[in-house]
Amino acid sequence: MNDKKSLMFAALLHDIGKFYQRTGKNHDTYYNNLDNSDYGLTGAHGKWSADFVRNFSSLNNPLIEDLVLYHHQHTKSSNSDLCGMLRKADHNSSSEREDDKGTKQVNKELMISIFSKINLHDNPLCDEYYVPLREINLDDGFDKLKPICNKKEVMSGYDFRPEYKRLWNKFLEDLDKINNKEDFTTWLYLLKKYTATIPSAAYKSIPDISLYDHLKTTAALSLARYEYNKKCSDYKKSVDTQSIYLMINGDLSGIQKFIYRISSPQDAQKNMSKRLRGRSLYISLLIDSVVEYIIHELELSSANVLFSAGGRFTILADNTSSTKKKLDKITEEINNYFINEFNSELYMSIVSQKCTGEDIADFGNIINKLNSKLAADKKHKFIDNLKDVFYLEDKISHDNTCSICGNLTDKDNRCNTCNKHVDLGAKVANCKYLIKCHSPRDSKDFDVYIPPTNTGYIFKKGENITDCINKYSEEFEHVEVSRLNNTKDFLELSKSVPKDNVSFTFSFLGNSVPQNKDGILSFEQLAKNAKGANKIGILKMDVDDLGQIFSEGFKSKTDDKITTDKISISRISTLSSYLDMFFLGFINEFTKKHDIYINYSGGDDLLVIGAYDNIIEFTCEFREKFKQWTCNNKSINISGGISIVGSKFPIGKAIHAADKNLSKSKNAGKDKITLFDEILSWDDNGTCYGYNTLLEYSKYLEKNVEDEKLSKGFIYSLLKIWNMSRPNDLFNVNEKNWKKNNAKKLECKLYVPYYKYKLRLIKDKDVFKYLDKEGMKYIPWIKIPVSWVSLRQR
Repeated sequence: MNDKKSLMFAALLHDIGKFYQRTGKNHDTYYNNLDNSDYGLTGAHGKWSADFVRNFSSLNNPLIEDLVLYHHQHTKSSNSDLCGMLRKADHNSSSEREDDKGTKQVNKELMISIFSKINLHDNPLCDEYYVPLREINLDDGFDKLKPICNKKEVMSGYDFRPEYKRLWNKFLEDLDKINNKEDFTTWLYLLKKYTATIPSAAYKSIPDISLYDHLKTTAALSLARYEYNKKCSDYKKSVDTQSIYLMINGDLSGIQKFIYRISSPQDAQKNMSKRLRGRSLYISLLIDSVVEYIIHELELSSANVLFSAGGRFTILADNTSSTKKKLDKITEEINNYFINEFNSELYMSIVSQKCTGEDIADFGNIINKLNSKLAADKKHKFIDNLKDVFYLEDKISHDNTCSICGNLTDKDNRCNTCNKHVDLGAKVANCKYLIKCHSPRDSKDFDVYIPPTNTGYIFKKGENITDCINKYSEEFEHVEVSRLNNTKDFLELSKSVPKDNVSFTFSFLGNSVPQNKDGILSFEQLAKNAKGANKIGILKMDVDDLGQIFSEGFKSKTDDKITTDKISISRISTLSSYLDMFFLGFINEFTKKHDIYINYSGGDDLLVIGAYDNIIEFTCEFREKFKQWTCNNKSINISGGISIVGSKFPIGKAIHAADKNLSKSKNAGKDKITLFDEILSWDDNGTCYGYNTLLEYSKYLEKNVEDEKLSKGFIYSLLKIWNMSRPNDLFNVNEKNWKKNNAKKLECKLYVPYYKYKLRLIKDKDVFKYLDKEGMKYIPWIKIPVSWVSLRQR
C-alpha cells in the first residue's frame, strides 16, 4: 500500500477509536506506556484507533497505525509530513463552534439531530432531538430511526456503553465478511452503516455531527492536501490561509423538459409509467456517472463526493492547475455528448471555488459563491460548444423523428433511447442490486451506458448474482456492487468474489411501484384503483429555503443569546446524509401502503403519481413524517402542489399543473399545499383550517353521504352557497396577501342564512347538531370537502 492510500485509510480510521473506546473495552497493553505527550491532550482515543488498525482491521500496515496514533501530535509520527496533512484535515473538518457549557461524559450523550440546530426567519429555537444509537437499517422502519425528543435530565443518568458494545460487535462481524480489506470504498460504506448515528465529538463540542461524516470529510480533505502537495512546490502544511482546496459544484439543467416532454401524447400513452420512471432513473445514473468520472480523472475517492442528489453535486478536490484543466475538459466532453445525443436538451454546468482551511470553517459562504457562479454559467449555456450546437446533421432526414421525444432517429416511429427508458423503468422496480462497471466500451450486459464517462449500469433482482459479478470483474476495470435499500446484507457476496477490483456498497433508491401479478400498473390501472372517479393525482413537493438552511441556518443559544454556529464541512455532510436517508430511503416505506408510483425522489424533492385519493392521503402522511424526521422544527418546512387528471390526460401537462400548484404554494409564503386551486396551510392557523383538518372534514361528509344521512345535493349546495356569497375582490394570492385573503374569507358572513336554511333538510339529529355548530367554520374552504366527496361518490 503506497503513501497516498495509507493516508486515505488513516484519515478514514483516525477516530474509529472513539467508537471502540465508548464500548468500555480496554485497548491493547502495547500502548500503556504512552501519555498525552505522545498523543496530545485530547488524543487518547488515538490509542484505541491504533489498536483497531493493528489487531482488528487486517490492514497489516504499520504506517496507518502510526498515523492514527499520532494524528493529534504529528511530530511524534515516523512520517510527520503525512501525519501533518491528517492533522490539518482533521482540524478543517471539525472546525465547528465549541460548546461553552463545559465538558460532557461521552458515554451519556446521544447525537443531537442536525435538524434541531437549524433556525431561520426569527422562529423560536427548536428543542433538541436525539438520534437513536443504532446501525442504519431501513428494515427496522422509520419509527426506529427517527429523532426522539428526550430531555437531558432524563438522559443524563443513562450509560450507552452496552449499546456501543452491541454496535461494535456487529461492526466487527461485518468487517470479517469483507474479502478485500484494502478496498477503500467498501470500508466507507461499512463505516456509514455503523457510525452515522454516533456523535463524532461530545466532550467539549456540540454533538450534532456524526462520526461517519467527520471520518469521511477528513479523508476527503487529507486526499486533497496530498494531491496539492504532490503537484505544487509551495505547499505549507501548517498554514490555514493557503488556498489548497477546490470546491466543485455541478448542476444539470433541462431535467424537467427531458423527462416529461412528449412529442406525440397519443402515441406515447403505452408504457408511459415505465418510460417516465426510466427517464428519471436515467438522469440519476447520468449524474452519478459524471461524479464517478470526475473523481476518477482527478484521482480522488468516493469520500470526496460531499453531495450528489436532485441533479446537483459537490466534490472536494485539490486547487491545482491540472485539476482545473481536467475539469474544463470533462465539462466540454459531457456537454458535447448532450448536444449529439439529446439535441442540447440537457446542459451540465460545472463551476469551482478555491478555498483555504479558514474558508472551510465557513462553508456557508463557499456555497453562496458557488451558487452565484452556477447562476452566471447557466446564462451562457454551451458557450464553449457553439460549433457543435450549430452543426447541421445532413445525413439523417428531419422527417425521421421519434414520436415520443421528437429527436432525430434513423429508425421508424421510436428511437432506441426511448425504448431503453421503458425497459429501464420496468427492470428497476423492486430490484435488489445495482452494479456499476467502469468500461471504455459498451456491453450487451449494460442496462445503461454513458459513453463519455465510461460507465455502465446493470440492475439485478438476484438471479445468478455471484456468477454475474465474477464475470464482470474479469471483463471490466472496476465493479461496484450496490445493494439497493438494504444495508443489512450489503456484504453478503464479498467472500464469494475473489477479485480485488470489486467494491461493495449500498444505495438508497426510491424504486417502489404499484404492481400486480402481471407487472407494473399503468396510469389507467392506477386510476381504476381510485374510489369513484377514475383519475390519477400527481404530487410535487420540495423543501423550503434549503439553500438558506445550508448557507446560514445553524444557530445555538448560549446564556440567552442566539448565535450563528460555524457551518463546517462536516455539518453540511451530516445534513445531506440525513436528507438522503429520508427522500431516497424511507420514501419506499411510505409509498407502498398507498400504491404510490415514485417517479422521482431524492435530495430535497419528489414527484409521485397514484390514484387521486391515495395521493391526497399520502400527501398528508408524508408531510407528517417529514416534520418528524426534521424534529418538528418550525424553520424546516416543505411545500407541495397536487394536480388531478384523467389517466389519459397528457402526463407532461399534468406534471406542469402540479408544478404550477407547487409554485403557488411557494409564492404564498411556503409551508403550504395547493389542491383544487386552493392554497392551504398544512395545520390550522387560528381560525383558518389547514389541509389535515379539511381532509378529515371531507371524510366526515363522505361517510354521512354513504350512510345516507346527507345527500349529494346538499354537499354540492355548500359550494354554491359559498360561490354566491364570497367576496368578489379576493386578492391574487402571493406571500403578502395570502393572510389578507383568508381574513376576507372569514369576514364574509353572507352565506350564513343560506347555510342555515339548507340545514333544515337534514333529518339525523347528531349530524344536524354538528353541522349547525361546526359546519359553518369550514365554508370558506368548502371547495376541498365538496371536491373530495364529488370525486369519491361518482
